[in-house]
Amino acid sequence: MVKKAVEEVKQEDVRLTSEKRRLFHEFTESDVNIVNAKVTELTIKKEEFAEQAKMYASIAKGAECEIKKALQSLDEGGEEREMECPVIINYTQGTYTVKHPETNEVIEVRDLKADERQQSLFEDEEEEKMPEEPVGGTADEE
Repeated sequence: MVKKAVEEVKQEDVRLTSEKRRLFHEFTESDVNIVNAKVTELTIKKEEFAEQAKMYASIAKGAECEIKKALQSLDEGGEEREMECPVIINYTQGTYTVKHPETNEVIEVRDLKADERQQSLFEDEEEEKMPEEPVGGTADEE
């Protein structure tokens, strides 16, 4: 009887369509190879990103230190720098005087050491050590 009912169904009474559903699909060998390749590729990318993240974290940490250092120097109104300081060697008084290049303030005055008491016989050496001010002394030294 069921067969008879099926046979009596006319084509105009039937409509074929489809719908999407999530169903279990058993992997073929090709599917397995594709998924394995994807896992390998993603693992490599993840490791690369982890390395980049470490690098950027290190850069950010360094930048943070530089920011703190800059803010501290702003609070202090300046910073220590390597500067070429004028030196006055007074052989008459036996003194070695170092001045600040920007403020001309005397930083250090000391007696000449034994090896410094000897004046150079060669002009080249003398020109290198020649102070900008007269060797006779300045008001700052007194």
